[in-house]
Amino acid sequence: MSPSRIITVVSLAAVSLITMAAPVLASAPAGASSRPVVYSICCGWRAAFAHVKPRNIYLGEGGSPIVTRDRWTHWSQYTANGHGRLILQADPGCAPIATCPTTDRYARMHLHRVRTHDGVPYFSRMRWRSDDHTYYLRFRAGMWHYGYGLRHAT
Repeated sequence: MSPSRIITVVSLAAVSLITMAAPVLASAPAGASSRPVVYSICCGWRAAFAHVKPRNIYLGEGGSPIVTRDRWTHWSQYTANGHGRLILQADPGCAPIATCPTTDRYARMHLHRVRTHDGVPYFSRMRWRSDDHTYYLRFRAGMWHYGYGLRHAT
């Protein structure tokens, strides 16, 4: 067999392998091997709001709590820990929201309970500890739910 014929046979074999592997690789769920994300902002499963180690976490719109200047000390397949500035509306009944006073305090964050949506792993639970309060949050149906389980830290 001539050298040019050997090169042709090897090239065809390589192309065949790549062609057969492409559908298998393409069918892997998006983010199946990636680290869990945390969804920020409300209203759905939008990929634009899914981040690994986000700089800020917004829980919703208009007067919802925000954790800014986030610093992450740990981020794994199962949990994440960090801290930032928790900004809360000082008077939840205040309106219009743009004129309402806010409080700004240091908070530690813990994310856990990884779930998947469309093949993307995400943290479905978040805990904030600030001053003498512990806040528990749950992400379900595409949005953060907070206020339930609000307890003073012991």
